[in-house]
Amino acid sequence: MLGDGTKMNMLMEQGNHSKFPVSYSKGRAPEHEGEVALSYLISEESGLYPGDEILVKTDGKYKKYVVSGIYSDITNGGKTAKLFTESFENQENVMWRIAYATLNEDVNKEDFIYRYTACGAEVTDIVNQVQGTYGPTLNQIWKVSILIKMVSSVIILLVVMMFVRMMIVNQRNMISIKKAMGFRSTDIKKSFRKSCVPYILGGIILGTVCSFTLGEVICGVFLKSFGAEGFQFIYNVWSVAINMLIGGVSVILAVCLGIYGIKNIKAVECCRGGE
Repeated sequence: MLGDGTKMNMLMEQGNHSKFPVSYSKGRAPEHEGEVALSYLISEESGLYPGDEILVKTDGKYKKYVVSGIYSDITNGGKTAKLFTESFENQENVMWRIAYATLNEDVNKEDFIYRYTACGAEVTDIVNQVQGTYGPTLNQIWKVSILIKMVSSVIILLVVMMFVRMMIVNQRNMISIKKAMGFRSTDIKKSFRKSCVPYILGGIILGTVCSFTLGEVICGVFLKSFGAEGFQFIYNVWSVAINMLIGGVSVILAVCLGIYGIKNIKAVECCRGGE
């Protein structure tokens, strides 16, 4: 219950949360009796932040708790809370109990799981659960990323090549005059490469930087609505380098293909008005 008497239901996890910690966008995990951490959506909806007080009903009585921190959560609609407690005498509205265990290296994991499963407990291997839950999705994302790289390379190649060819068509008469003055096709091609490649490569670098900054902000705003605050991109330097290398090769190849037709422009064209 809030200070103004407003009541709300939320899924509250009780225990020592330092044993299985999560990241907190504000404050810290509850470490003492009388402390509670709230999910981002609960915090925004109730207007409660670290240092504020909230009343929690346990055993038919209200007990005062101090908000210690805010964390991101997308489970249960993003509306959860974490209470610190070392005693579990309260049986009211308990949905389930969770115990986290780290096995020694000499313990057989399969035997451990079988022994406790036989006692009626549901034992889950975190590694297998994560792989089973997110593995297929991550594999699909990896395949899609490869496809996106291929498609984006082709798009860069076509767009840049068309742009260069339009420049050549627009400057066809000037190119003809240069040839009449004694410039070779290789010299004119070299000038086009110098005027196009650096600027287009600079655009690729700028676009990459914007995707890391503005892209992260845009994704963060979108995910906030689901309760995931503090979203950040995890950068893979090698992947970024490969992407930029692929883009750079596509640009250079596109410019070379685009200026290929310069050799077909004749010096006499400028004398007859480009007809």
